[in-house]
Amino acid sequence: IIKFSIIIPIFNSEKYISKCINSIIQQNYKNWEIIIIDNNSTDRSIKIVKSFKNKKIRIFKINNKGIIAKSRNLGIKKSKGNWIAFLDSDDYWNKNKLNICEKIIKNETIDFIYHDLKVESENKILIPNMKSAKLKRPVIKYLLLSGNIIGNSSVVVRRSLLIKVGLIDTSKKMI
Repeated sequence: IIKFSIIIPIFNSEKYISKCINSIIQQNYKNWEIIIIDNNSTDRSIKIVKSFKNKKIRIFKINNKGIIAKSRNLGIKKSKGNWIAFLDSDDYWNKNKLNICEKIIKNETIDFIYHDLKVESENKILIPNMKSAKLKRPVIKYLLLSGNIIGNSSVVVRRSLLIKVGLIDTSKKMI
């Protein structure tokens, strides 16, 4: 069973997508899949993704009509892993990220993992200053009171939890 499904929505991402994908391929931890969700790119993004010739990378098309949550939800639906990791196409990870996440998952009963972002000129490198939490109800109130400073590309969450809550809200008011 695949442990981590990494969902990468793309739209005209040719400038950064190679670095993004390479940051996953170069992970010390290898039990993952990459799910690319392409929102009608018109540049070389898909050609670049296909050039990796890696069976652990799957590509799906969508017209998300400006609602990136639709792209992420398609990725969740197509995923095979027990844990979902989100990575924006212009971001990349430290090579130890998934290894550290695996250790946290083994040692704790948690729902999700997240960490700080380190901004690097035009794009971001995500560093392994990991945090985790057991969600408290109501979740929105908990996040608002606890401070919802969670970088999307840092999140790793149980797939079963996302399915249980009906995936990510796709209403326009949530954009």
